[in-house]
Amino acid sequence: MAIAAFVRAAVTISFAGALSISEKVDGGKSKWPMETDLPRTVLASNNSEFSGCGKNISGYFLIESLMWESTWLAKVSSTASCANACDKNEDCVGFSSRKPTGGKPLQCHLYRGLHKKLHRGNSFVRCMKGFECQKGLGGFKFSHAGTWRDGKMIEALADEPIEQCAVACKRNRACVGFTHYVGTDDDSYCFHFENEDNKEGPKRDMRTVTYSKCTHEQEPIPHESMVLLRQLASKKDDANQSSSLLEQQGEAPVAASMLEQQSEVVDGEATGAVDEEI
Repeated sequence: MAIAAFVRAAVTISFAGALSISEKVDGGKSKWPMETDLPRTVLASNNSEFSGCGKNISGYFLIESLMWESTWLAKVSSTASCANACDKNEDCVGFSSRKPTGGKPLQCHLYRGLHKKLHRGNSFVRCMKGFECQKGLGGFKFSHAGTWRDGKMIEALADEPIEQCAVACKRNRACVGFTHYVGTDDDSYCFHFENEDNKEGPKRDMRTVTYSKCTHEQEPIPHESMVLLRQLASKKDDANQSSSLLEQQGEAPVAASMLEQQSEVVDGEATGAVDEEI
């Protein structure tokens, strides 16, 4: 039993080293920025103090005063019953509860999410403040080993590294996540997953609270996926060390700046996409 506990602890520590915690949630004292993107999948959190997961409603974290174009409305009388309506629908990944003026009934807007699909590959979603972001893959969070339904293969990024796939997704506001897949012949493929309601971004509404699904349960990470996450983190650490060494040696600031840029995502362009589904 002691050996098993030690192994589990070692895996947890190893995975944690590949992550970085984004800005801590402060209980709604500061406004969520308009650049916020609604997650279209359930986000895993290992620190509820930072993420706010479950703080107000079990299984959800709060995004205050922002709302998106919703998929459908539910007729309910309270925020709690709006959450129940979302829980009962497997397509629902979050909701907005809005209190209109003049004593009108509460409005419950439900949001549709991505559907996981068994497949080789590693999938990432846009990271949210308070959640664990992937080191070496700025702005994204590891989701799961596998993919989702209805992805678009980006032909221009075939055989390109995962960093290229990430930066192309990040530049497209509609892209909520991506899958990078390496085949048995070592050919690699990039798939993007878009949501048109995310494309225009949110609107601010002080009468609205939005909740997105989250969980404290961490899915087991396959060995191949763990190797990738460690490699990404190691690239980031190596680049930071090289940049620091250059500064200490008095090298040109331009060189240090170039290394820092390379430690994030590779500056690639997504020039074309086809409607081939993963």
